[in-house]
Amino acid sequence: MSDPTSLPGMHIPARTFLQTSRKGLDSVIEHCGDLSVVDCAQILNWIETKVPNTIQHRRHVYGGLVQAHACTIVLASRISPFPGHENPAASHTDPLNDEPMRQWLELGWKRQLDAKSQEWPPVDVDRECLHIFEERLFERSARAGVAGHHQWGCDTEGHQNGWNPYEGLPEEWDHEDYTYDESKDSRVATTQPDDGPPAKKRKPVESEKMVLRSRKKDSARKKT
Repeated sequence: MSDPTSLPGMHIPARTFLQTSRKGLDSVIEHCGDLSVVDCAQILNWIETKVPNTIQHRRHVYGGLVQAHACTIVLASRISPFPGHENPAASHTDPLNDEPMRQWLELGWKRQLDAKSQEWPPVDVDRECLHIFEERLFERSARAGVAGHHQWGCDTEGHQNGWNPYEGLPEEWDHEDYTYDESKDSRVATTQPDDGPPAKKRKPVESEKMVLRSRKKDSARKKT
């Protein structure tokens, strides 16, 4: 399993694809045809539970040649029955390498390359990231704390043209897991924090003392 060249005589369309693409046999093969996420998960589960030593060679299985060839077999079986399945006794002594098997696997591989799953609609990644960012800004939750209590604009006057940034937000952004105290939270929003007592002068650490001594020595040398 860890050595894709160990079966040179077996026809494996995914291996031929890697070789003709001048890619290493340990490269990732992203093609899975119109198999669903559940289909791919079931294939990997079958490999891991039925094929010996799979756990030790997971990096050669997941997303690699082993998984890709298993997908080819599943897709081919959905197109036509396994060659010789109706009458195994009539098949050749080596059915994995005969011409009907090669044609059968090529059908599966063609579907694996051309067909697309309907479970993968296009996604605007920038839009999704912006949506998550805006939720973090405006959510009302225990995680947001006081900041989620309509704080935007409370430290200044109203927004331009009366704009309300909290109008029309999705209902799920209000997690309803935080209780706001109007008598306290409003003061947090409108009161500017005082400067507090002056900070104490920090004593220089040993590394800073060494730098100061070095600078003094350099200055003394220049004067002499």
